[in-house]
Amino acid sequence: MQTDLQLPDGRTVHVRLDEALTIAYDADHVDTFDRKGRLIGSFRQGRHLRRGLDGRVLARWQQEGVRHHQWLPPHDAEALLQQVQQEVSIL
Repeated sequence: MQTDLQLPDGRTVHVRLDEALTIAYDADHVDTFDRKGRLIGSFRQGRHLRRGLDGRVLARWQQEGVRHHQWLPPHDAEALLQQVQQEVSIL
């Protein structure tokens, strides 16, 4: 199932529900959730963010042709989850 939603600020959000729920705010901002609503991945500002089963978040990106990855500090991972929750709440 796929649908488009209009946000209060006029932007259109693309929502797709298959094995997972994917919300695409634009080409540089996509969040993916499992069927229970838990964030499993996000793409923001050129970085892929993956949430592990233990709750930690791995950031992966490429800079000048070199691939990088780093576990986010717990406070950054929590800030990401709060931001995602706030964004989803307006849908």
